[in-house]
Amino acid sequence: MPVYEAAGRRSGLTKQQKKEQEAALYGLSANDMQEQFSSEDIEKMRAFIAQHDTKHKGIKEFDLNNPPKEPYTHQPFPAILYGHEGRKHIVVKNRKEEEAAIEAGYVKEAFPREAIAVEETLGAAESEEIARLDKIARQPKKK
Repeated sequence: MPVYEAAGRRSGLTKQQKKEQEAALYGLSANDMQEQFSSEDIEKMRAFIAQHDTKHKGIKEFDLNNPPKEPYTHQPFPAILYGHEGRKHIVVKNRKEEEAAIEAGYVKEAFPREAIAVEETLGAAESEEIARLDKIARQPKKK
């Protein structure tokens, strides 16, 4: 018989026979499949589960794409100290290392910005236009 014919065929078994077959399939006796708990037992189990749920909070759900974040707390170390003479920097892990680095000539302020050399080929009109646009760009944004 083709497979497609077997799929649509219904079983001629009664509910009791189906239970017995399922029990045999899973290796259980027919008695194991029957209801073993009284209504009092079921109510006791429900009360136990309710008590458990009140003690142990449910699973805290959160979005995996946006997990909860801990608020930022400032930590003074590790920190970076700068040596301006040789354009070096050092990472210090505690107050003692910081004091030793400061004695060695390092400072907390970062390197000063270097001036960018502008080509001298610009005309007076172009220089004025650049200064005007730079002034506009540096204004605070209006809300």
